[in-house]
Amino acid sequence: MSEPGQASAEWSEQTARHVTDMHRCPRCGATLQGAPSCSVCHAVLDGAEGAAVWQASVAVADALRARAALIAKLPIRQAVPAAGPPTEAARPVSSLQPGAIVLAPADRGGYSVQSLLAVAGAGLFAVAAVVFVFFNPDLTDLGTRTVIVGAIAALFLAGAWLLARRGLTFSAEAIGALGAIFVGLTASGAASGAAATAFWTSLGIATLVATIVLFGLAQLIRLRSLQWFASVGLTITPAFFGFGGAGVLGTVAGALGSVAAALVGHALLGRSRVTDHPATERTTITVLQVVAAVIAVVAVPFVDIDGPGRVLIIALVFAVLAALAVFAARIQIRRFWSLTVGASAAAAIAVLPFAAEALDERWLLSTVPLFAALALIAAAALPRLGPVRRTAFTVGVAGVLVMSTLPATLIALGQLSSPLLDLLLARRFDGSSTADPADALTTSPGGELTASFAGDAAVLGLFAVAAGLAIAARIARSRPATSRAAITAAVWMGVLAALAATPLPLLVQAAQIALALALAVGLGFVILRFRALERRLVVPIAVGAHLAVVLAAFISWEGSPIIAVIAGAPVLGALAVATRTVPEPVRFVHVGAGYAYALGIVATAFDQTELEPIAVLSLTVSVGAVAALVTTAWERIPVRAWYAVLVVTALPFLAGVASVLVERTGWTALSTALIAALAVSLVLTRRPRLSPVVRIAAAAIIVPAVAVVLVTLGAWSLPSSGSPVVLPVIAVVVGVVLAALRSVERLLAARGHGSVGALEVAVIQLSTLLTAAITVLLSLLREAAGLGTTVIVLLVLGAGAAAARVYSGRRWGWWLAAACWTGALWSVWALVGVGLVEAYILPPALAAVVVGLVALARHRSGAPLVASGLAIALLPTLVLLLVIGDGETDGVHVPWRASALLIASALFLVAAYLIGEANRFRPIRGALLLLAVVAAAAGPVQAVRYGLEVDVRFDSVGNLLLVVLLLSVIAVTLAVAAARRAAVAPVAVSSTDPSSDGSGSARWRSVGRGLSGRWGSVPAVLYLVAGPISTIRDDWAVIWTLWTLMMILLVVLLISVSRAQRGPTLFPPVIVTYLVAWITAVVAWSPRDLRVEWFSLPLGLAVLAAGVLTWAHEARSGGDPGIRRSGRLSDWPRGWGGSWRLLGPGIFLTILPSVLATGTDPATPRAILVIALALAAILVGSARRLAAPFVLGLVALPIENIVVFVVQIGREISALPWWITLATAGAVLLALAVTSERKTAQGGGVAARIRELR
Repeated sequence: MSEPGQASAEWSEQTARHVTDMHRCPRCGATLQGAPSCSVCHAVLDGAEGAAVWQASVAVADALRARAALIAKLPIRQAVPAAGPPTEAARPVSSLQPGAIVLAPADRGGYSVQSLLAVAGAGLFAVAAVVFVFFNPDLTDLGTRTVIVGAIAALFLAGAWLLARRGLTFSAEAIGALGAIFVGLTASGAASGAAATAFWTSLGIATLVATIVLFGLAQLIRLRSLQWFASVGLTITPAFFGFGGAGVLGTVAGALGSVAAALVGHALLGRSRVTDHPATERTTITVLQVVAAVIAVVAVPFVDIDGPGRVLIIALVFAVLAALAVFAARIQIRRFWSLTVGASAAAAIAVLPFAAEALDERWLLSTVPLFAALALIAAAALPRLGPVRRTAFTVGVAGVLVMSTLPATLIALGQLSSPLLDLLLARRFDGSSTADPADALTTSPGGELTASFAGDAAVLGLFAVAAGLAIAARIARSRPATSRAAITAAVWMGVLAALAATPLPLLVQAAQIALALALAVGLGFVILRFRALERRLVVPIAVGAHLAVVLAAFISWEGSPIIAVIAGAPVLGALAVATRTVPEPVRFVHVGAGYAYALGIVATAFDQTELEPIAVLSLTVSVGAVAALVTTAWERIPVRAWYAVLVVTALPFLAGVASVLVERTGWTALSTALIAALAVSLVLTRRPRLSPVVRIAAAAIIVPAVAVVLVTLGAWSLPSSGSPVVLPVIAVVVGVVLAALRSVERLLAARGHGSVGALEVAVIQLSTLLTAAITVLLSLLREAAGLGTTVIVLLVLGAGAAAARVYSGRRWGWWLAAACWTGALWSVWALVGVGLVEAYILPPALAAVVVGLVALARHRSGAPLVASGLAIALLPTLVLLLVIGDGETDGVHVPWRASALLIASALFLVAAYLIGEANRFRPIRGALLLLAVVAAAAGPVQAVRYGLEVDVRFDSVGNLLLVVLLLSVIAVTLAVAAARRAAVAPVAVSSTDPSSDGSGSARWRSVGRGLSGRWGSVPAVLYLVAGPISTIRDDWAVIWTLWTLMMILLVVLLISVSRAQRGPTLFPPVIVTYLVAWITAVVAWSPRDLRVEWFSLPLGLAVLAAGVLTWAHEARSGGDPGIRRSGRLSDWPRGWGGSWRLLGPGIFLTILPSVLATGTDPATPRAILVIALALAAILVGSARRLAAPFVLGLVALPIENIVVFVVQIGREISALPWWITLATAGAVLLALAVTSERKTAQGGGVAARIRELR
């Protein structure tokens, strides 16, 4: 700990060193680089003024050191007087005169509480004044209203001046801002008294006068708020004069005037006496300046002038904006203004072609890009740009070039896509065509479609842009980055123009195909010849070559299909050249594309015969399969190209398989058999570098392909439906494959497949099971099959699954066999007409329970079977109860499903209580408790059905509530009993328990672990309110019942908070209890018979009380509840700290509903209540230094005022009590702020910062 007076001596020495530091700028504190001026604020330090500053700094340092020496010599009084208020003589600070400057402690950053209080109070007072002046029904005369507003403005400005003289800066700034606002209102009122035609001019004059007055007062009393408003007024004044001008041109002139006025404002701020760093004012002016520039640019195209003069005016506006942007670039956001300079200057040049009225409009597609390219060339030729940054300037010019070229580019892209559009619009997809192949030598395909797009002008425009970019790149070669970008863009544009010129309607189809192929080959040979080309140039050329090939292919398909067949070989040859332009690792894509195109040509050739479409598809697949078999056997083909062939072959095969759903013929059997052979060859081949993915994919299609072959052969060979015959045969195939899985494993292992072989077998197994599932599905869906066929299929599949367990060692075999045989049994029951759902569910479920119990009795793993069986027995019944209830009844409703489930819940609960710790059935105790809770849900489910009057209609609401509450209480009792049992005797057992056999029993013994904690009581809370909520209607008994349940839940919430502070508790988490109570409140409020505050205030105050209880408990325990910490959400508020986490939710939930209700159901008392609650929160937060109440109260004030204004004061909200409330609240906050600031200024305390609140 430092000695008394040491801190003062250290501060004096540090300050002395700071003011005499020769390595830092005395104006902004930046590090000096040895230059005679600062590189940041540009202050000149080597002149006479700099020497004077240095001398003053040395004098200050000497004075500080002398002061520290004198303080060290002060005598020390030995006797310490009794505690009490200091006398006047003991207060040296009292000798300071009012208005004297008091050195405060170092600024701790952030906003102070008193500043926010001042702003909030001033804002409320301003709103009260606005309400009094503008919404007072007794004050309607405009002149009187303007005089009153002016008087209020003068009063506020006078108050700001007085507060500033006393050193109360925050309060003075807040009051001054109010005065400035009312000065603006006075100016608006004065302008409103003028004629309608002169309103904007009068407003401009009034704003100019107000700006001069505010700027003068700002310099006099040195208030930044007044300077800020004056800066804004100066910037927007020209816009007002512009609005009063002639139409759109006046608006544009006013916007440009605002841009210029902002430059004047920056100059005035540089000479301001208020502050040396007016960053806020400069930022605001800059934002307004940018907005004005945007308005000018957006509005100038709509100037209402005819003829060439309109274009010249637009060009002049862009030129003026560019000139103003040059000056603006010297001050702020240099990059933006530099970009604006470039864009505006280029736009001024690019719009000039529009002035030539004699020019055909389509040639604008050429001339506008040409002029924009000339602008780019001129920009590249400029040697120096002054304050303008060249990069941003060039980007702006390039942006205009892009916008100018966009129409031509879109038309060129349309020209490129025209062959595809013509193909889609003109060609019939049935494979036939009436075109004569000889027309390719005499006809231009799609001529009528493409002639209207002015493609020739667009192509010339693109070539002009490409040339301009190339020239600009040549001029800017001293700037490598710009030159490279320009030449790259030039190549792209040139390639696009060349491609767009290919399908011009001036050429016949054969010429278009030849030109496209020549372009593709030529671009490919450029890359092959000049291998030293940079990658950025190779990419557009390669893209052009590929697009040319695609274009030639599309053009060849526009006429007769024979033309496409004839042009197929040249297209594939051009594609081969284009393939050489890309790196070898990606050439397999071209192989796949070329192979696919070749298959398309083959299909087209087959289509020209008299074969049916399905035959054409099957033959194409067969050709592809044969080609794939050849490539598989020919190992010299690269692996990736081989993969491409396989992938392309698979696509028509999938189409053929899909066609089986529509038509089944021998052609499909042929192609599918070849694909199956290909799959077998891929599985068995020993070819190196074959991807495991390919092997696995091939293994996956073997059995499904065989099934497809059987289906198609059966449909083709049998005169009637083949389902009764084919489906059992497929089931036999599936059974044989399942039984032979181990033999397949040995075969693949012998061929050296290793671990991949295991994956292949797994895939074969999976695809076989999928085929079995599809077979069963078909036997159920196809009418020709019938349930008899389904029984046979399921029996055969069950036998196959059993064989898989016996011969292939698959552990799932018995399970699948049991499922199949159960399905067969269900099919038999369906044949005899059994309709009760439980009759289908209970037998297998009870069988599983019995097997599990027997296993447990033998000390084996049986808990999973018991729990699963009981769940299967209960859950469907519960779902049926929820969906359909008890089914059809004959007059009297008997809730047999709900009664059975509740009885089952009670039995499970009794069994869980009877099972002790040493019982061999202990592993299922957790499952019993959990299922008891689930079965108890039948009570609220039945209650909901009664409440919705689905099952029965009660003669009175009282009887309905009685039955619903009875069912809810029964369910709650069962759920609570289960939770208490779980808490008394925990159901979790360690995995190291001797009774654990490692087969999953330990997991099932711990299934009820959640019931032993706080979450175990959540079902009881839900069961309590689910039924009563469903009874909601416009009846007071129901509403008050739900309100009572809400209050009960809130009491439970508070009790749970109190109990949680003393240790573990069974009460549900607070967050869950609150959500359930909130839902109950919303439902009870929905008839709108009670105001929302009947529900929102108890809900919010309960959450707030929970936070307060935790805060008080932490304080009593010796901790600091203000320390911010977070815990688990389910434990809130225990383990949480800080006002935001403990008090914030309650305050938010208390105020927010009333704020929202003010907008939907306006009422004066409600609005006053919100202001009172917010004011109370602010006062408590300020007094106790709590962040959440203080900030939330401040936020609630403006939001509530906005809502009140939206619902129109004077109609739903009475103006008189409203402005009195606002004025009172504002006066209280202002008084508190002024008192706090005065106390701080006189040394009686230090202003608290917002970030220091707890």
